[in-house]
Amino acid sequence: MHDMLKYVRSWLASHNKNKEDMKKVQGFVDMEMTNVRHTIQKMKGNMSLDEVDEKNLKHWMDATDKGIKQWAELSTSRMKQLETVGPKLMKNEMISAFIGKQGVSFDDYLHQIGRESSKAYGRMNIPTKDNDIFSNVASGLVELFKEGAVLTDMEPHVVELEKSLDTPDKRTLACTTKIA
Repeated sequence: MHDMLKYVRSWLASHNKNKEDMKKVQGFVDMEMTNVRHTIQKMKGNMSLDEVDEKNLKHWMDATDKGIKQWAELSTSRMKQLETVGPKLMKNEMISAFIGKQGVSFDDYLHQIGRESSKAYGRMNIPTKDNDIFSNVASGLVELFKEGAVLTDMEPHVVELEKSLDTPDKRTLACTTKIA
């Protein structure tokens, strides 16, 4: 479950970084278009354009504006679409990586791992904050990927699930299971 949460965390971090980067790129492109317009206006002041050249310049500036606007809208649309498609992609990737062809549903697999983890910690006498910690994390992961999940809503839940796993950590488990 640690690895699953780590995977979700990295996916969300990557998505958030991509959104920030896209805003920066769009801001840069907007600024560059303003600079180009300004430069063209300065150049036009130093030369005389006939009517055909003026129309061509206007046509290409309008075409460039339209293309950049379409690109920005498409990029924004894709990022918004990823908000709803992302959880499904993540879930499918985790099914592929963790479950494979075991013939078990994602939800059943998580609950099974939760039960097995609780039993393992109990057998090794590893203290936990809560006896149901792994069942709660499994249920939390199931809830995280329920139908209609959205990336922006996932982050606070992932943080809570990670906090619940803080006490029994891998170092404790590794030390306890070491064979002398």
